Amino acid sequence: MSLLLLLLAVAYVRGWRRMRTVQPHLASRVRLVAFVISMAALAGALISPVETWTDRLLVARALQKVLLCMVAAPFFWLAGTFHFVAWGLPTRWRRGIGGLLRNRSQAGRLLRNSTQPGFTWLLFVSSFLIWHDPAFVNYTMAHTWLHRLTLCGLGLAAILFWWHIVGGPRIHTRFPDWVRFASLVGVEIPNIVSGIAIAFASTPLYSYYALAHAAAGYPLRLTVIEDQMLSGGIIWVFGSMTYFYSAVMVLNKIFRDNDGNSARPLPNWDADARMIAPGLEHRVRENRYP
Repeated sequence: MSLLLLLLAVAYVRGWRRMRTVQPHLASRVRLVAFVISMAALAGALISPVETWTDRLLVARALQKVLLCMVAAPFFWLAGTFHFVAWGLPTRWRRGIGGLLRNRSQAGRLLRNSTQPGFTWLLFVSSFLIWHDPAFVNYTMAHTWLHRLTLCGLGLAAILFWWHIVGGPRIHTRFPDWVRFASLVGVEIPNIVSGIAIAFASTPLYSYYALAHAAAGYPLRLTVIEDQMLSGGIIWVFGSMTYFYSAVMVLNKIFRDNDGNSARPLPNWDADARMIAPGLEHRVRENRYP
């Protein structure tokens, strides 16, 4: 995983430097900073001590979700990672990726169908709800390889979801702003519900972590309930901050665009001749003062 992140970083920086010589306004330093944040969040979720603590701390597992779904995924698209990585690849590879996105081949149709906005939203919501399911947690945490596989699946679902919110390769029809707003609200509601349910549970929800605590004790001197309460609070608070703030930004864009596109009223728009109902124009002449 470390090697994969390193290769991704090398390809991005190479493509960013190439693009900066051609279109410096696109290859801005802000995008480079966004990429660093995204890579740092990915490293924190996948190869940092957070990953090693997930077998003993539920809060570490919650932090993995926050880092992947609420930091790494949106900043991945804010950084323009796909485009700059493509520019950093050899020319033949870059043309092959571009052809896959443009043509109507079977692979191109499969890519478009599997990344439709409705499907990616449903996939993301289902993924993070299943991520908190007690039976799912107890089974996957007992197998390290399965936990890592499901973690990668959650990250992929988050990237596909934020693709349509932030913006990625334009292979679909334009995603209306009001649909983006509804999508964020539709994610925020189950996120709040799951976070509150975990935080205020009075009994241990996950037998795996209860057994881990009984066997070796929790780091940071947390009890099972305290660890569970803290993890639910992290999901609740950080999720609300991310999705609610993003929804407010989209809503602000909707109002700003409407104000910019609103037409000025025409002169004499409220004249009697314009406001009278069709067929009753003679009333204007009858009621006109001498």
